[in-house]
This record gives sequence, structure tokens and C-alpha cells, in this order.
Amino acid sequence: RLSPDGTRLAWLTWSHPNMPWDGSELWVGELNADGTVGRSRRVAGGAEESIFQPEWSPAGTLYFASDRNNWWNLYRLKEDGAMEAVFEAEAEFGLPQWLFAMSTYAFASDELLVCAYARRGDWSHGLLDTRRKTLERVELPYTDITYVRADHLRAVFRAGSPTARAAVVELDLETRGATVLRRASEVSVDPAYLSTPRAV
Repeated sequence: RLSPDGTRLAWLTWSHPNMPWDGSELWVGELNADGTVGRSRRVAGGAEESIFQPEWSPAGTLYFASDRNNWWNLYRLKEDGAMEAVFEAEAEFGLPQWLFAMSTYAFASDELLVCAYARRGDWSHGLLDTRRKTLERVELPYTDITYVRADHLRAVFRAGSPTARAAVVELDLETRGATVLRRASEVSVDPAYLSTPRAV
């Protein structure tokens, strides 16, 4: 990930046989005028800590998910290089990285982060105030939410549930109204044929 001012690059590494969800490292390097990476350092992660989705905020602060407390929670890198928890909960804000470009959060502004998080296997959508460190849950009829993208007006993501086929959904950040932009299939199935899991 390239920083907004184009001067720094953040990336993940891991060493075989570890997979990125076992242990990975987050590095930040300074970019030289010719585009090569100059001085670089590891800022988080290790053999026993998994890092997911490094992202720069609009103001240039590096955010990421880490499972250092056994949950993929959100952190940011302070100016002095220390890690600061943005929001800690018994919830997953990360995913096993089977593919590149996976995302569970995006910035609507420097102080508003649109995110998806899982509790007991079900995914929810939320709005995280990065200044107050508070999370507002947005009520949506989905239990699987991934590939979150956002700007200051809306969020777009892929979502589905046991009774709703996967779809690309748009969320208006002002009204909290959700609109299905495209479904994976328009074939309808009577909900009576579908089982909805229940947490016990």
C-alpha cells in the first residue's frame, strides 16, 4: 500500500511454512525519488502474530488488523512507531488471506472507518469512529460481508446470507439505506427450503 503522499510503502511478508494467517510481518519503507525502496523497518507482526490489510488513512496514518490478542482487531501506527489499538473486541476484523486484495474495512474519512466484523461466525457491518474509538453497528440482513470499499458518501461491499444470494450492495452513509446493485443470480428459491443457522 502506497501512502497518500507517495513517500512510504507498506507491505506484508511471511516465511514458509507459515501462511499469512499463522504469522506475518508488516513492513514500512521510504520511497526514493526513482521509485526504489530505501530505509525500511518491520513495524508489527512476527512468527506468532498475523497481520491483515494494511491501509493508510487519508491523513497518512497506517492502520491494520492484528491477532496479537487472539482476535483480528484494528490497530494503527502512532508517529513514535508504537502500536495503538483502535478498537478491541472479541470479534474478527480480519480474514485468512486465501487471496490478495481482501478487505474488511475502508476509510470514509480520516475519522470514519466503514468495516465488517465477525462474531460467532456471523458478519456485521459497522461504522467506527477512529477518534472516539466507538463502533456503531449498522443493521443489515446479511451474515457474510467482505470486500469493503468506501468514499465519503457510500460504502460498497459483497454480502449474502443463508437466504440471500451473494450480491454487490451499496450503503448510503448518511441515510444508512442499503441498495442491491447486482446479485450473483436472479434465481429465487422459496425460503422454506433454506435452513438458517442458529448460535447456541
